[in-house]
Amino acid sequence: MTPFIEFTSLLQRAVKGVQLYGSTGHAKAREALDQLAAQTGRMLAGTPRLQIVVSQNRIFVDGQLLREHNPTLKWFTEQLMERRLNGFVMAHGITPEELERVVQILVLKPQKLADSGGAAQLLSEIDASHVRLSHVRYEEVREGEIVVPEDALIGDGSASGGVALGPAAGFGGGGGTGNAAGGPGIGVGQGGGFPDLPDGPMTEEEAVRQLTALTQAWTGNAQGGETTDGDATGSGRSLPRTVRFQTFAANVSTFLREQSVDLIRLRSRLSDMGVSKDELEELLHAISWERLGTEERIAKMLEQNLIFELPSEKVLSFILELIRLERASDAARLIEKLGTGLFAESHETRRSAADSFIRIATWGTDPGLPAEIEALVDKILLTHFVRESDPHIHERSVLAFENLYDSWIAREQIPKAYQILRKLEGASAAGAAQAPWKGEAFGQLATKLTSAPRMKTLLAKMYARDGEVAASTYHPLLTLFGERAAQRLLEALAEEEDRGRRGRLVKAVKSIGKPALQSLHEATKSPTWYLVRNALNLIGDLVAVDLADDAVEALAHDDDRVRKAAARALGKLGGLRAEKQLGDALASNEPETQMEILAALAAMKGDTAIPQIAELTKKRIGRGDDSVRLRAIEVLGQIGSAAAIAPLTDLLRKKGLLGGGESNEIRAAAAKALAALNALGLQEARQAADAIIGVEGDGTVRKILQRSTPAKPPRE
Repeated sequence: MTPFIEFTSLLQRAVKGVQLYGSTGHAKAREALDQLAAQTGRMLAGTPRLQIVVSQNRIFVDGQLLREHNPTLKWFTEQLMERRLNGFVMAHGITPEELERVVQILVLKPQKLADSGGAAQLLSEIDASHVRLSHVRYEEVREGEIVVPEDALIGDGSASGGVALGPAAGFGGGGGTGNAAGGPGIGVGQGGGFPDLPDGPMTEEEAVRQLTALTQAWTGNAQGGETTDGDATGSGRSLPRTVRFQTFAANVSTFLREQSVDLIRLRSRLSDMGVSKDELEELLHAISWERLGTEERIAKMLEQNLIFELPSEKVLSFILELIRLERASDAARLIEKLGTGLFAESHETRRSAADSFIRIATWGTDPGLPAEIEALVDKILLTHFVRESDPHIHERSVLAFENLYDSWIAREQIPKAYQILRKLEGASAAGAAQAPWKGEAFGQLATKLTSAPRMKTLLAKMYARDGEVAASTYHPLLTLFGERAAQRLLEALAEEEDRGRRGRLVKAVKSIGKPALQSLHEATKSPTWYLVRNALNLIGDLVAVDLADDAVEALAHDDDRVRKAAARALGKLGGLRAEKQLGDALASNEPETQMEILAALAAMKGDTAIPQIAELTKKRIGRGDDSVRLRAIEVLGQIGSAAAIAPLTDLLRKKGLLGGGESNEIRAAAAKALAALNALGLQEARQAADAIIGVEGDGTVRKILQRSTPAKPPRE
């Protein structure tokens, strides 16, 4: 067993140990970590650093391809690719803590890793100085293709927002390879160890002489090795030969575009200088391409399948040029041809085509696409999302839809976003029968589309629209996102100071319905009082009986506004437990909350709380305002239970203000409540009313009771 295979074997054991025992502190896990640390120390004993790179299902150790086939190597490759990591660079002196952090990165599921900020963030948290992420990528390089750090393409799993794949390659007179953001790269006159080439046409002899100097610089300075992190924009002398050749070829082909050079003579001259046969053919092919006219390029791409042989950067640049020239039909033909690559048998062809469509998906916003091309791109990507059978290539389809979504939202094409995403949701659900990962694909996409930055953008556009228009346009999309959107909406609600916007957010959460319940449950625990209040209002509006415990708990909240909302929610939820909790809370609350509790009990006909309500109707010395007593008396009549007759009758019998008597206002309220019970047909209420009428003189109470008590028919 080679040292590196032993390393990956011990790494796998450590990762599985932590997964099994749930902690790096467990004795078994600790033993595996110690063995891993010892093996790592042995590997680094004779070298200052070790670079491990995974690219296209292959492992490179210090630039050398490992050709062994071993289960642990396959496991290691899959772990890094799932987390979109290129690899690690480990230096002599690496500490057990740093190795433990590498293990923890591999223990985390890809989504959990992304949620935690990514691998780079986890390493920075312990100030790791002997281990870091590698940004090197090895690829099979075709004519003019540019290789850039992988993190400029898809990141280490922590990226959010749109995805821009690939470099903006420099093909100008002094250009070089560009970085993914379009910045300067390594090229002629810009570092990279190459001499400057003069601008403008020159004689053939002068052109060949200049190219000779350029070739000597390349062949003399690029003798293999790998890129060192951080040197990608430096001298270029430590770049791989393949990478430096791309810079060389790109500049030579551009330089020769306007020069009259005999290619046969050039071939002989370069061959004598040490340019390999393959590299020579590639270079001459690049020169030939630069000399083709527009119509010839279109024909070769379509008829000779050159579209799959050229570097994607050249293909995409050419398509964009056609769009700029308003040749939309030709651009559409090329995009359609490129789309066939998404369904090829070759994984490499599908992967390359998928990478190209990630870029194309950004064009809706910049530079903008004709409607027919945009519709074509949507159709191609939707079909690919449904049909792709390889999960790693399918991830690129998800990335493309992220970019499409950003473009739709930027242009406020909300209905279109909703319609297409609904199709993706249906396709994902149907695909679950073929492969479990397909069933999870839409959920993963929805999680990315509801990231905090994207939701902030979406809500800003929603606020800018008229309330009803915004609701009809945006609520269906938010409902499609379900729980994920509800969580973001409630987060926004907790921070929003504008009352009008808070109202919009509440309506948006309500439109989501039951999928919002988990987020509402969490919101009731927030320290922000108005978030708790709004969550309780929504719990009541949605009749979320599963969250009744949250409303009960809120009855004891410090803020009376929250307690009132809790009472309203319980009134809508109903149930014996709610009645009891509301009844028990009556005596301990201030008048405003008592009024809310009484309203809730009236709405839910809470007869089990009649004893507590009756207690509230009793006269209290120093109470002053009788508004709560009057409301409690009214509720006794509204509940409609015979249990309320006794306390009402007791109030009616207490005449006069002296000796504990009740005021006319209280007695009149009790008479109305008793009359309401009588109107319901309760025999006991009729008997009680007749008894009061018999002893009551002419007055308000007698008249109220008589109106509710039909006269008895005369005896025959």
